[in-house]
Parts: sequence; C-alpha cells; structure tokens
Amino acid sequence: MADALSLVTTLAIFAFHISTTKQINQTALIKLLLDLFALLYIVNGFSHAILLRYSSSKYGLGLQILGLCCAWVCDSSALVAGSFMGHAKLAPVVSPGKTLLGAIAGVISSIATVLVMFAFPQFSNVLPWTHELLPPLDVVPFIHQIALGTVLGVLCIVGDLVESYVKRVAGVKDSGAFFPGHGGCLDRMDSFLFVAPCLYFYSEFALPK
Repeated sequence: MADALSLVTTLAIFAFHISTTKQINQTALIKLLLDLFALLYIVNGFSHAILLRYSSSKYGLGLQILGLCCAWVCDSSALVAGSFMGHAKLAPVVSPGKTLLGAIAGVISSIATVLVMFAFPQFSNVLPWTHELLPPLDVVPFIHQIALGTVLGVLCIVGDLVESYVKRVAGVKDSGAFFPGHGGCLDRMDSFLFVAPCLYFYSEFALPK
C-alpha cells in the first residue's frame, strides 16, 4: 500500500511539473526536488503509520498509540526543559529555540514513556484491555525498551528539526492554523512522521506475529 501510494504520488508530481513548467532552469529543478522531498517526508511517514495499524503483528494499534505519546511527550519535555534550563543551542540556524538540554530531556522522556506504556499489560487484571496493546515483558525485555525509547526519542528530535528546516526555507512560522496557537497538523505530527516507519519495521521484524 505504501509503495503504491508513493508511486502514484511521484507520478502525479512529475506530471504536474511537466505540465506547468514554462522554462527548464535551476528554479524548476529546485521546485521539483522540494516536492519530492515532501513526498518522502510526509507521504512516507503517514503511509507507514497506516501500515503499522495493519501490520502482521497484533500490536499495531498499541504501537501507534505509543508512537504518538512518545512524539508529543518528547516535544513537550524538550520545550519545557529548553525554555527553563537550556542555554547551548542544538541547531541555532535551523531552530534557534531548540537547545541541547531540551533534546536530552526529550529523549529521556521518550524512554520513560516507553517504559510506562510497556508496563500497562502487567496490570491487565485491573485494565483488561491493556494486554492487547503491547507485548509483555518476557517478549520485550527491559533493555530492549530502553533502546526503543532512545531511538524513538532521537527520531522525534530529528523530525522536529526537519520540520523546522522546511518552515524556515518556506519562510513561515507554522505549517498552518488548524490548531489555534499551535500551528497546523504538520506542527503536531512532525515527530510522528519519523517515528511511524521505525515502529512499523520494529513490529514486522522484532515482535511475534
């Protein structure tokens, strides 16, 4: 499904550029490359989020929830820690507001989120529905959870920086106004677009079917 969607979108982008380009020059090439980057960035992320839900593992829904929680908790923790305690800038040219301490706090909070989420199935006698969300500890041991949380946290930071770079190149503050005061959908989902493919492959190759 993801491959078919990417192929159709790629062909549509090329068809649009061929039909609208009046002169072949460097500007036309840059526009084409930017559109192809958007394909890789947005379509790939959302298509893998859909694939994750219907992956061969039975924990697709739980991993979707885990990815969203990690993305939002990581972003919020990085913002709070960076605002109150951070001084060293992480990427001053791309995003002056992001700090190294904020990024570290974001990764730590991502690890904590993974540990908390994977602990839910241990309380299935109290919350019966939780045993179907994520695999038990004997399937995903503690050290694997730490590693997964670290990878997801780093991907969240990278996703946030990539979206900041795209907005800076486009000369806009927010990707839209869907959420008043918080920007558009892409501002809320930037980190998840990088997390979703990682969780999909984790579900396919590391978890029981």
